[in-house]
Amino acid sequence: MKKTPLLLLSLLIACQSAMLTTNEPTPTPKIEELTLSQVIDEFSVIDSQLNTTWKLEQIPDKMIAPRSIVPWTQKIEMLKALAQQGLPTELIEARLEMLRAQAAYYTGANIKKGEVKLEMQDNEVKVASINCDNMREIAEATKLYNVAFVHWRTFFGIMDQILQKSKEAREKIGTDENRPAFYKSQFGTAQKRMQAIQDALKYECGFTLNLEDK
Repeated sequence: MKKTPLLLLSLLIACQSAMLTTNEPTPTPKIEELTLSQVIDEFSVIDSQLNTTWKLEQIPDKMIAPRSIVPWTQKIEMLKALAQQGLPTELIEARLEMLRAQAAYYTGANIKKGEVKLEMQDNEVKVASINCDNMREIAEATKLYNVAFVHWRTFFGIMDQILQKSKEAREKIGTDENRPAFYKSQFGTAQKRMQAIQDALKYECGFTLNLEDK
């Protein structure tokens, strides 16, 4: 890799500082934008710095540590400002969607939900019992679960496009069973789970839960 984002960012900051302290026009440096390969390499650098492994993250069993979400996001945003448009930027967006999904999942999991028990009946998700005393907490946690689901679904679409369009991405990121583990996050029954909770809140608790995709 010819230049790291930290070096490039330092150069940008230095140029901005110079413009603020002098009346003389400062020439804009020519900066080489990061390629797809360089962005993937930078992901590995961030992994080593934060003791993470982005390709292995998966909801809910192998999630990134909560303390690493903010620094990962900050570093990714810096990369985004330096990456070429197209596949490099798309890969960064896919990674951001992974982080957003996990942040929402963690937040929802930390809400005291009261008692809501789900079970499978004839391949359908049913609410076995629900504590209406905590209906607002249950609703808020379900909204956040939906936010996590939407970000996961967005990641899925972006990453699929990247792997379909780029041989380099397929070689460096992986395909089929070697794809990022985030593909396998446990959202297979997400919509059924949320619908079951919506129905239980409405018919048993008299509470209307409106889920949005944002």
